[in-house]
Amino acid sequence: SKVFILSSANPDFFISHADIHQFSKAHPLPPDLHQNATLINLQYFTITRLLSSLPQIFIAEISGRAFGTGQELAVQMDMRFASPGAVLGGLEVALGDFPGVGGLQYMAKLVGMGKAAELVLGQQTVGAEEAEKSGLVNKAFGNAEDMRRYVDALAGRIGLWPEGGIVATKRGIRDGEGPTEEAMNVDGDAFIALSELPALQAGADRFLELTEDETKNKFELGLTEDLVQIYQ
Repeated sequence: SKVFILSSANPDFFISHADIHQFSKAHPLPPDLHQNATLINLQYFTITRLLSSLPQIFIAEISGRAFGTGQELAVQMDMRFASPGAVLGGLEVALGDFPGVGGLQYMAKLVGMGKAAELVLGQQTVGAEEAEKSGLVNKAFGNAEDMRRYVDALAGRIGLWPEGGIVATKRGIRDGEGPTEEAMNVDGDAFIALSELPALQAGADRFLELTEDETKNKFELGLTEDLVQIYQ
């Protein structure tokens, strides 16, 4: 296959954030699950690098919330398209960390330094139309069906071309506009270091209390607009 499309069967979420229990002292994961979470995190680091290095084209169809990890993954794909239910945002800075698994580097490339600072430091969400205007996604659609139809046609069209031209084009775009491996590694190290600090652990504790440990809790669904409640 030359093109892969990533979408979600859950209309509320494209991909949500990581399990916050892994950062919490008051509500930690059981030891066996914590080991699994550590392994998953290492695999996630690897996956984000593969999005850049693999020859295939990766396209995100965003119809629900893409928070934290979900947003980081989306911005590192080759293209992103959004339907009206799409909401993109982060929570890392509010908890005491930052999107250090490539998300910040790619977001700055997509929307510019000033807009990236506004969105990430302000921990602001954007819907489909605003995401298109800022360059965070390629295009916003009036409904999910139109998005899927367009992406399917685009993927099919790309798939007709010889592989060599596709690979060279992706490499040229990534080499010219993508972040350096060194910058990605520096961010990754900083992300891990911050995740071990008391500030993040306290933020994670409060976050889990506000979500009542439920994915579709009102606070969770309102992320990131509700993040200020952590400090109230």
